[in-house]
Formats: sequence, structure tokens, C-alpha cells
Amino acid sequence: MSFAKRHKFALQLIAFLAVMLPSIGLFYSATARAGGVTWLLVGVVAGGMVIAVWAS
Repeated sequence: MSFAKRHKFALQLIAFLAVMLPSIGLFYSATARAGGVTWLLVGVVAGGMVIAVWAS
């Protein structure tokens, strides 16, 4: 596997984890009305989506 393909795979993996993992805490922070944490997690998810689009 070439460096470019490994780099792309790593970015896509980071993007996937940045979208999926915070989603677990996002539900609980939203139901607990923890506004700051909720917005922080929404930002992480949005950042993961940007990385996914950029890596593809």
C-alpha cells in the first residue's frame, strides 16, 4: 500500500471516528441539558464530516 493510500485511509478513519464516537455522548449531553458539551461534540462531528469530504 502506497503512502498516499495509507494517508487517505488514516484520514478517513479519523473522520469516521470523529463522527461516530462523539455521537454516543451527544445524546446524553443533550438530554442532560449540558449546552457547552453538546456544542463541543457537535463541533467534533462537523469537523469529522469536513475531514471526510476533504479526504475523499
